[in-house]
Amino acid sequence: MVQRLIMQRRRIIAGVAGAWLVVGLFFYSQMYLLHPRTSRGFDAAGELAWQVILSFIWASSTPLVVWLSNRYRIEKQRWLQPIAIHLVAGVLLGLAQCAVHGLIIREVFHFGAPISIPDLLPSFYFNIDKMLMVYWMIVFITHTYSYYKRFREREMRAAQLESQLAQAQLQALKMQIHPHFLFNTLNAISSLMHTDVEAADRMMTRLSDLLRLTLDGAAKQMVTLKEEMDYLDHYLEIEKIRFGDRLTVRLNIAPETLDARVPTLILQPLVENAIKHGIAPHAAAGRVEVTAQKKNGNLHLQVKDNGSGFDKSGERSFQEGLGISNTRLRLQKLYGTSFQFDISNGATEGAVVAVSFPFEAEGTSRLTPHT
Repeated sequence: MVQRLIMQRRRIIAGVAGAWLVVGLFFYSQMYLLHPRTSRGFDAAGELAWQVILSFIWASSTPLVVWLSNRYRIEKQRWLQPIAIHLVAGVLLGLAQCAVHGLIIREVFHFGAPISIPDLLPSFYFNIDKMLMVYWMIVFITHTYSYYKRFREREMRAAQLESQLAQAQLQALKMQIHPHFLFNTLNAISSLMHTDVEAADRMMTRLSDLLRLTLDGAAKQMVTLKEEMDYLDHYLEIEKIRFGDRLTVRLNIAPETLDARVPTLILQPLVENAIKHGIAPHAAAGRVEVTAQKKNGNLHLQVKDNGSGFDKSGERSFQEGLGISNTRLRLQKLYGTSFQFDISNGATEGAVVAVSFPFEAEGTSRLTPHT
């Protein structure tokens, strides 16, 4: 970490020095073109030394100007005092730069007579406009960067708050499913206790295994389809104990979909509704089919039963159930408008719930919840 900060600081220093060197060479090129080499009175070496030295003086002064800009920031509620401070600082810095520049030129490079205070005043007067312009240019750039940085920080904080809110909403929706399912299962166990104690005991054991699996993944919003199918298998074991030979389950899961990332508990509420509406009301044996396929970059999930389907009033009641409504809301939070959720009667029998959303393999970039 320390080494990285040192390297970053060195890059900043090199960048500032390089930028000012380019500025100095630019001003030198203007003077060079303005005074052709054949003209008398133009000292190319002296002018180059003058501009380069002036550039590096400004480079060494830049950190001070940046500090002053951040220390006395010009803001809407407080602008008069900072402007006055910067005006005074610009003049004093310009005078100091003239002194340093003259000292280097005359004492180090031996151009002209020894430096004296009266010699500084004409140079200062001649260059004060350019010095103030450069000073305020640095102040402007510093303020612009500071405002942009604060704007980005506010944007990031707002995005983090939105993401946290969306995650909390998702977690609340998911947690509503657990007591809903638990209540239904405990109610079934209570009924079995009067008719088949052994079956009720097996169901309690399966419920314990399922709850342990649920608690292990309580913090996860997304799991692989393979993990979701493991959870669904535990749930179906409970339902098979409850319905016995009346329930048949067919799983048509394409192998290439097993590593797809899906919302936790995306299938269990759909299968539960299929059993509740398509199997439970009938004494005859029923069937539930679960299908997973990858098509055109999307994962398509389908839960179908061979019950009697539903009419318009039944469809409304089916859609507004807790499991269905929560599943729809969770998909909307996770995928925005990039998902489909359709409920319809089957072609010949029963009901079909079809869900599709972007296929995202485990290990790829994760989705950001939509608000």
